[in-house]
Amino acid sequence: GEKTQGPGLLLSITFLTQLPSCVQMSSGSPPSYSHNVVESIIKLGPSLHNEPPPIVYFSNDTGTVLDCSAHGTPPPSVKWIYADGGLPLGGEGNGLREILAHNQSLKFYPFSALRFNPDIHSTDYRCIASSESGVLASGVVRIRA
Repeated sequence: GEKTQGPGLLLSITFLTQLPSCVQMSSGSPPSYSHNVVESIIKLGPSLHNEPPPIVYFSNDTGTVLDCSAHGTPPPSVKWIYADGGLPLGGEGNGLREILAHNQSLKFYPFSALRFNPDIHSTDYRCIASSESGVLASGVVRIRA
């Protein structure tokens, strides 16, 4: 498929080259007809529906959740990356941070002061929505615990 940066509309229409025709059957039955077939596929690049704010301060006693959701056709997948290098977040949160499976929100759990990790609690993230129709990144989200 065609890739776009940001939301976009890709309209693909395919016409099959079968022209209407009339065929008379030798048995005297009524003529049989063929028709043009038109197939249309509409693809809409991702658009962010619920974009996270540019800066989030939170207490180590409460934690916080960053939501990011996107729409498009086909439906895009949502991922989180580090804003400085674009590396995707994985399971390296050590119980301090998790990407929630049901909605791809980025959850920061409450933690003791001794477990403060600047690579998790004081860094910048981006939400990325992607599908075969395109890729869209949120603005930088600065996290400060």
